[in-house]
Amino acid sequence: MSFGQKMNTKGKMIVTIVVSFGVFLFLALMIFYPFCYDHAKFAVGGEMAIKHGAIAYYDFIDTAQQFIFWIYGMSLFIFGHHEWAIRAFDILYHVVALFIFYRVLRRFLRDETVAVATVIIYCLLYVTGGIDNTALVETFAFLPSIMILYYTERGIEENNAVKYGVYSGLWAGILLFLKFTLLTVSVSAIIYLILNRPYKRRNLVRFSLGHIASLLFCALLYVLYLYANGALPKFLEAMQWLRYYSNSSYVYLGELIPAHGYHLLTPTHFLHAFGMTFTIMLSTAIFLVLYNNNSLPRIYMHLVIQLFAGLMMIYYEHRSVEYHYTRLYFAAVPLIAFCAVTNIRIIVRLFKKWKTYGIFQMLLRLSILSVVVIITLVYSPITRISKPMDLASLVVSGRNYEQEIQNHITEYYYKEIRTVSDTLRTIMKPTDEIFVWGESAGIYFYLNRLPTTICFESLPLSDPGFIQPSWRSNVLHSLQAQPPRYFIAQIPENSYTEATMFVPGLDENRPIKVWPELYDYVQMNYRERNVIGHFRIFELKK
Repeated sequence: MSFGQKMNTKGKMIVTIVVSFGVFLFLALMIFYPFCYDHAKFAVGGEMAIKHGAIAYYDFIDTAQQFIFWIYGMSLFIFGHHEWAIRAFDILYHVVALFIFYRVLRRFLRDETVAVATVIIYCLLYVTGGIDNTALVETFAFLPSIMILYYTERGIEENNAVKYGVYSGLWAGILLFLKFTLLTVSVSAIIYLILNRPYKRRNLVRFSLGHIASLLFCALLYVLYLYANGALPKFLEAMQWLRYYSNSSYVYLGELIPAHGYHLLTPTHFLHAFGMTFTIMLSTAIFLVLYNNNSLPRIYMHLVIQLFAGLMMIYYEHRSVEYHYTRLYFAAVPLIAFCAVTNIRIIVRLFKKWKTYGIFQMLLRLSILSVVVIITLVYSPITRISKPMDLASLVVSGRNYEQEIQNHITEYYYKEIRTVSDTLRTIMKPTDEIFVWGESAGIYFYLNRLPTTICFESLPLSDPGFIQPSWRSNVLHSLQAQPPRYFIAQIPENSYTEATMFVPGLDENRPIKVWPELYDYVQMNYRERNVIGHFRIFELKK
């Protein structure tokens, strides 16, 4: 029985208000989160998309798709040209999404306690993920995934499979616009219906056809949008590069990459600690239990399938950075909440009936539960709950938070990027343009400049394994036709930044030498003005 069934209306209202206020306050700490690498490039691409109608893969090259740039662009348009603009949007987005999530879980889990616990645990996991794991593509897959979950369950409850299939397919269209591989949510929903034995085969076919039809409709709209703007050939060209890029970064589950500064004992990296095989076995065991347990709501089986399929896709993508797992939170967190609430209920029952069990049985059961609770706490966000508050304190106090951020995310030179931007701001004229060669699009943002070429990061143009010649010729032609006043070259010192991985030697010109024609262009037209940390600033010769 849930607390909603036991408590009176007034008590329930007080708990709801306290939990809601606490969740909002904790989410609000993200307003102090500055940009990381991905945020900066999404912001720059977003402003290009909103201000000039720029199209990803056509007007600028990046690994992400158009929708995330629209989200960032609209956030900056609404809240202004600030780092916190996307954070404000993310906070409001999560307020709405978590409310919907709570309502969906309360309806289909039939357990209000688990629904409330899910919201709290999700909030803790997401916010404590930190600067570099929030407000990313996977973040904005959260609400569409919830809605697909919701309409799939509604399709089972009510005899209107086509309608709910169409609705869920439209939300799947948003996932398609965010990232192709997020469509595992759609596939998992249909697999769940296939395995749901009481569900009529006729309704399964109707739901699937409605879902696929509306998803294809969304895909057709996107193709027509690209075709109407002359961007379709460039899009197809970029897909070839993305396929190469996806297959070139082999980071398997269970591996630890010291250069990234990540540690195994973080909440979402329990998958690393236990390994892929264990995760598959555990997911399969849970599924078999739920599949044959008619006393539990069927949605638990749906969540397990979503979790398992999502893990398989992450494995297929060869990605194992922490933020990739946030796409699984909508499926994983309710299962975690169910286990946590169940353990608490068992402990309470043990204390209430300790005389029935006897001292030995009581101690044995408590010992087992204690081990479970300790392991849960070690791998929970509680271990880093103070980090968002520490960062907020640093920012508000005006202390050297830029250096703290650079120390935390060693491959992103946040303080140096701000210093380069501040230095250039004092000497630049309003009409001066810049070109950044590296992975530091933040310089464009802080100087309130937009790239004058299709390149705002060096990655797509620096890997000799696969380069579209037309991209390089396009960029070089733009630079020659309208030389920017300042050319900034990043000189990373670790292998994380791909721009430095392909040329032997450690000389300071290494990042530019990956593209010989660009190196010749800089040598001919620019003189070095300054060096700030990992950045060389060149000025156009007069």
